[in-house]
Amino acid sequence: MKFLASLLLAMCFTPLNKAPLDTAFVLRWNLSCKTAYNDLISDAQEKERDAYVEEDYFSAWFPIDESLLEEKSPRQLFLQVLNDENARGENWSVIEERRSGEVTRFINFLVCYGKDSADVFTYVNDFKWTRWVCIERRKMKLTGAGLLEDEVRAPFQKGMNYGTAIVTDFKNDKPIRAGVFLSHTVRENSNLAKVLRH
Repeated sequence: MKFLASLLLAMCFTPLNKAPLDTAFVLRWNLSCKTAYNDLISDAQEKERDAYVEEDYFSAWFPIDESLLEEKSPRQLFLQVLNDENARGENWSVIEERRSGEVTRFINFLVCYGKDSADVFTYVNDFKWTRWVCIERRKMKLTGAGLLEDEVRAPFQKGMNYGTAIVTDFKNDKPIRAGVFLSHTVRENSNLAKVLRH
């Protein structure tokens, strides 16, 4: 499976010889998401704010103290994917989605933007939290250079998504926008909805 994932990425990306992403990158990523989460909580109406506060998934996901980072955390493991495959270009996004049901599934999407389309890679964890596995690559017509460039948040409980998600847009390996979404809070016709709908 790792060979297949490497082959898929090699078909699309030329190595960029960029410096590997490291713990400092993860801390900046975490801080960006924590700030977006705190801003959302402070601006939300009471019912929506309570729903986000009760969802412990968000607050536990992004520690901003290096001593709290775990080597086998989902983000640290995904960092290995980004470094091993050297897949990132100038503009890229990551969606970290949790879909609950009989079994809770964690799915990451890596979106790498080209001139008139984007390559979208879908990863799942191996349920032992030892690695992420690429299960699909697809080309999508997505405009812009990020999933959060336009308004993507739907009114509370009126959106299309079924899982909770953390979304981050990057430019030159720096997080530039982040958003957190409960179920049913993503606007129907947004680029984010197009990726999640799959």
